[in-house]
Amino acid sequence: MKLSILLFLCVLGATTLAATKVYKWVDKDGNIHYSEKKPPNQQADTLRIKEHKPQPAPNQNDPAANQSDLESESAAADDDAVLREQSEKALAAADQVNKQKLCQQAKANRDALNASVRVSRIDPKTGEQVRMTDDERVNALQKAEKTIIEYCQ
Repeated sequence: MKLSILLFLCVLGATTLAATKVYKWVDKDGNIHYSEKKPPNQQADTLRIKEHKPQPAPNQNDPAANQSDLESESAAADDDAVLREQSEKALAAADQVNKQKLCQQAKANRDALNASVRVSRIDPKTGEQVRMTDDERVNALQKAEKTIIEYCQ
């Protein structure tokens, strides 16, 4: 009885893997985004994420087939765990690289804002170079300092 319940739960939870493309990118504010659609006019890293899909139920009348199914499901679960762990490590490494890039970018922004009396920026609406006001410069410096604190650890 317990074996049949265990077998039923294993069959119910059995899955197969299919790869799905997921795009990862960092916006202008330094936020990391994930999406199934590639963002327009934005550089994005392509990640492969494993989806779980249910398998058809095995023949309940054949005990030998049930035992081999249990063993193969156990091996598949182990493979899933290894793949999940590798994916998590790859994501952690990619996040670390992104943090380093954001850190370097924030330090460069801070240095540029501190080094020059006249600082200009590109107006996103017109694309023209516009001189920053003192308030804009102070706000940009504060934002750079916050980014440095967040990503340069």
